Order: sequence, then structure tokens, then C-alpha cells
Amino acid sequence: MRYLLFFALSFSLFACDSSKPTSANDEPSTQKTEQLAESPVCLDITKLRNIEDTNALAQTNILDFKLSEGCICITYEYSGCNAGEPLIVWDGTATKSMRPQVNMHVYVKEAGMCDQIQSATTCFNMVEMQSLGTQVLVYLNGSKKNFLVNYQDEQLKTD
Repeated sequence: MRYLLFFALSFSLFACDSSKPTSANDEPSTQKTEQLAESPVCLDITKLRNIEDTNALAQTNILDFKLSEGCICITYEYSGCNAGEPLIVWDGTATKSMRPQVNMHVYVKEAGMCDQIQSATTCFNMVEMQSLGTQVLVYLNGSKKNFLVNYQDEQLKTD
């Protein structure tokens, strides 16, 4: 009986030892934490009707862009004294073509009035474009900077 009691106590001590994980699933995942840290924070699209005065916003010059986890990450520069608040503005309309086309503009709110060139990269959520179709052509700042959001194979292409 003593041996049985000793064996039961020994087994319970080893089973309750929390300092050593019993499997790989019990270890804290640093990989998941790193993935969360690398995930971009994506801002929502601002509808034009929600902007009081676009003249008060700093216009931007688009330098580069890439798709990252359903968001478009845009690198841009603008004239201003402050970092300001970036916005991607859409008037809510799209062409009724086989591949809908939309015009979006990247602005910076409260950048300040000076000639200092600021640059930044901001990510914007493109999930709203999916309601327009499986492929949506987006023109940035009305220029030749455009990209195709393809929801069939989750790709971003420039035209």
C-alpha cells in the first residue's frame, strides 16, 4: 500500500510540474506574436461625403504601394509641418464596366502649413472593394498610379 501511495504522489508531482511544457503546443508561440507585430494596421476608406473641406487636406505624391494581408500599403510624401492623419478618400462611385474602376485620393489631415517634405507609409483596408466585383481597378490620386485588386486569387497587379 505504501508503494502505491508513493507512486501516486510521485506521479501527481510530475504531472503538475508547470515549469516544463509537456508538448510543443503548450509552449508560448513567439512566431504568432511576431506575425501579429508584423501585421499592418489598416485604416478604413473614408467616404467623400464625410469630409467637410478637401482644401484643408494636404495632397500627397504616391511613391510606391503593395498589397499586404488585404490592405494596400502606400508610401507617399506631402508638404507639411506635422505627421498628420492619413486618409484614403473615395467618392463611393465606380464605373459599371466589366472591371469596375474607382478613383481614390490619399490625403493627410492636419499636416500644417509649411514647405517641409514629409514621407510616410500607411495601409488602407481594401475589403470594401470586394462588394464591387472580383476585380476592381483602383486609380490613386487620379494619376497613372493604379492597381488591380483581384479577389479571385488575392493578388495585386499594376496596370
